[in-house]
Amino acid sequence: QCKSATDIDVIPGAKTAVLVASNDVVKHFSGCLGLTQISAQTDGVYRDKIGSVSTYGAVNSLTPPMMMAVASIAGEVCSDLMDQEITLGARVFAGIDLNAAALPSDSLLTGAIQNIASSCWDGYSASNEEIAILLSTINQSISVGEASAAKKAGLLLCTSMLSSLSAIIK
Repeated sequence: QCKSATDIDVIPGAKTAVLVASNDVVKHFSGCLGLTQISAQTDGVYRDKIGSVSTYGAVNSLTPPMMMAVASIAGEVCSDLMDQEITLGARVFAGIDLNAAALPSDSLLTGAIQNIASSCWDGYSASNEEIAILLSTINQSISVGEASAAKKAGLLLCTSMLSSLSAIIK
C-alpha cells in the first residue's frame, strides 16, 4: 500500500532514491537528450498525463498508471528528438540516417543506446543484457525494408529507455 510522500522510513546510511517529479519530467527528458524544443503534441500529452505522475518524486508514489504516463510522455519527447536529429543532424543517433528504410546496424544502435544511457540514466550504463534485449526487440518488431525503419527503430529504442526506472530515478 502506498504511503504519503511525507511518511517515508529513513534507513541510516542508505542512499535515498527520488523520482522525477511531475513538473520536471519533460524538462528532465528534454535536457538529458539535448532536445531544444518540444512540440505542441508533446506538451498536450504531458498536460493530459501529468495527474498520473508523482507530484513530489517520492519513490513510494510509483504506480502502474504513473509508468504508463511516463511511457506516453517519453514517446512524444522521443518523437520530437527524431525530428530534431533529422533536421539538425544526428547527435544521439550518430551515424544513423533516420530517414532510411533500412534498419541501422546493431553497432550503430548500440552507440545510440550508450548515448542515451550515459545522458539519461544518471550515471548508469546499459548492461550487455539490456543492449541485447533492446536490439532483439527492434530487430523482431521492425522489418528490414519497412518505410521509415530507421526512425521507427530510434523511436522504439528511445521510448523504451526513457520509460525505464533508470530514466526517472534521480
